[in-house]
Amino acid sequence: MRYPMIACAAMAAMMSVSMTTGAALGAESRDWSAKEEVKEAWTDIKSFTVDRKEDAVAAGRQLMDDVNARIEKLEAKSEEVKADAREDWQRDLDRLREIRAVAARKLEALGDSTTETWDDVKEGFGEALDDLADTFERARSSSR
Repeated sequence: MRYPMIACAAMAAMMSVSMTTGAALGAESRDWSAKEEVKEAWTDIKSFTVDRKEDAVAAGRQLMDDVNARIEKLEAKSEEVKADAREDWQRDLDRLREIRAVAARKLEALGDSTTETWDDVKEGFGEALDDLADTFERARSSSR
């Protein structure tokens, strides 16, 4: 295994994500925060240098997979959204999908980056993640 410490850290992160996923939307009392989860993941990803690009992209993919699952759960809540809030909620959800697509493109660019572009592309992915977390929190709030 190329990076045994990273594999252990990634496994621990995946276990943590899988333990909190079920409670993320259904039990708001756990105070799951997209912002906090993204911040933690970004702290790990931004520490990677270009020679660990594959690890950074794998961590980014894991985070995006988790975000996609959470978005699907939000979409499933459409029947629960009050009629007077539905228009705002739908707008927030549409915006969330747009930002998710931007973040996915930035992640792809991260995988394609070179030594010369690594830091800039990595920072762009971080900004997209931050925007994604903010938008997710807005959409989640408007679904209540």
